Amino acid sequence: MAASLANYWVKKTHDVILLTIDSEKNDYYRLDKKITRVSLDMANNSNNIFEALMYNILRIKKIRKVLKGNNPNVVVSLMSTSNILLAIASLGLNNILSIGSERIHPPKYPLGKIWEILRKYLYKYLDTVVVLTRESESWFLKYTKAKKVVVIPNVANWKLALTKPMKKPLKDENTKLLIAVGRLVEQKNFKILINIFGKLSVKYPQWKLVILGEGQERKSLEKQILELELITKIELPGAVGNIGEWYEKADIFALTSSFEGFPNALVEAMAYGVASISFDCDTGPRDIIKNNVNGILVPIDDVVLFTKKLDLLMGDSSLRNQFSKKSINIREELSEDKVYSKWDRVLKGYDL
Repeated sequence: MAASLANYWVKKTHDVILLTIDSEKNDYYRLDKKITRVSLDMANNSNNIFEALMYNILRIKKIRKVLKGNNPNVVVSLMSTSNILLAIASLGLNNILSIGSERIHPPKYPLGKIWEILRKYLYKYLDTVVVLTRESESWFLKYTKAKKVVVIPNVANWKLALTKPMKKPLKDENTKLLIAVGRLVEQKNFKILINIFGKLSVKYPQWKLVILGEGQERKSLEKQILELELITKIELPGAVGNIGEWYEKADIFALTSSFEGFPNALVEAMAYGVASISFDCDTGPRDIIKNNVNGILVPIDDVVLFTKKLDLLMGDSSLRNQFSKKSINIREELSEDKVYSKWDRVLKGYDL
């Protein structure tokens, strides 16, 4: 999201600086050459609360130094802890409009007691907090001191740039492809998806499940696949830089997350015309999928019904085609013009 916004704003002839706590060597997304790139290289892991306090004081000082040195009109931070650091670092810099942006629904991803207290009381020093859904808007107005909260969803990207690593989609003309995309972490519930697909794979021998992404659960997922004797049916290619080519080859996209903010992978898949099925987790999917119109939405944790609906979708090509034709409407609903025009208003200090 940081890369997308920065690239958009620099095309609108704004001078853009992209600042990260992490090192620049870990950059993954492509940036316009006109963007000034600054990295603090201070993504240290703390061994205790005192180290954490010290590191964050240093980060705040560095951020404030960058703000004073460049004197920007507007500063936008993304993610909760960055928002808190900005709220402190920008104190007293009255010529700067400070905007925090939350990328996930807070009750589903608590920050820990100290950070939650800081968020509650320090968000009042941000001029605006941008969230992805109405549920999140209600939460922030109720549980924090934020003065102004606005809802801006993510853009539907469907002409995705090619970056490394490039991996050829695992599909021939006789294979049907079910894909899932995301970090290999517990939140994504890929173990549930593997179990569901395992039950259906006997009925649908021409189908293959591919989970794109990397993460700490790789070994656990590989063990599960081996134990279920599905090594010829399920692939874990890791992170890929040509994700658009995978969407073009996919027949179904599945999202089994226990929670989300606003799932970009689901939006991307639908924008590419992939028939999609998702758990109705908090938050995002219900704002994206119109159940039985442009996809299938299943009550959270109802694994039996998810299995039944995925069975239906795998077995009915006409239903997949119906959802495919309807799902591409999201390109217009969440177009760059519509979404970024809202951001432009926020940058100017206007209400939506």
